[in-house]
Amino acid sequence: MGNTQQKEVDLLEIYMDSQEPVFNSNTSGCEEVVKSMYNNSLVEDTLKFKLDISALNYSEVYSKCFNSSIPSNIFNQPYLLPWYQQLLWTLLFAVMILVAIVGNLIVIWIILAHRRMRTVTNLFLLNLAIADFLLASGNATFNFIFMLNSHWPFGGTFCVISNFVASLTVSTSVFTILAMSLDRFVAVTRPLRPRMTKTVAYSIILSVWTMSSLLSLPSLLYATTITYKYADQGHRTLCYLVWPDQALGKSYTDHV
Repeated sequence: MGNTQQKEVDLLEIYMDSQEPVFNSNTSGCEEVVKSMYNNSLVEDTLKFKLDISALNYSEVYSKCFNSSIPSNIFNQPYLLPWYQQLLWTLLFAVMILVAIVGNLIVIWIILAHRRMRTVTNLFLLNLAIADFLLASGNATFNFIFMLNSHWPFGGTFCVISNFVASLTVSTSVFTILAMSLDRFVAVTRPLRPRMTKTVAYSIILSVWTMSSLLSLPSLLYATTITYKYADQGHRTLCYLVWPDQALGKSYTDHV
């Protein structure tokens, strides 16, 4: 299962380890000021010396180590949207999530409450509604809060669950639509052929969830959180996937 323990890193340390030339304008001066701030603790799993957050003089490090093209407030908490953008996104997502949850619940209730509605096609629609409901309630709501604040306040365990639910439900929706399309294709192209039975439909639905669960295992195994510490003593936690080769965005596994 993914790492549910939050790992804290100093944001300055990440920039100091960067290979980008823009971060190293004055090598000798940078080395002097950084050496004075080293402590003897090792960063977990990296074997690199960690900069002591309590002893950092961010303005001095900035002037000695970084080019003028780097914003001077880079080590303060960024990423907060203006209030009007937050309001707009909140309204849009609230409507979208509300429609998704209520609409899919209505579909689920209609099919389950009325026996005559339980046709093969409607069984696939029921499965699609369940997957979409789980996506809206178990992932979209929390990802919206994450997007709005650029901070994941729900902990490492729910980070793993949320990523798994997202991958599981999206895969289930795709496979269900594929099954519905094949059923319709056969019905149109071979009208005299016997229709799919409910037993076969249930077997297909079970196979869909099984395949989706297997495809979603990487999200269950590699989801984790990381907390960035800023110069103004603020914290920002990210929920993301760390693949065996590299992190999200740089991993070949992620693109596959």
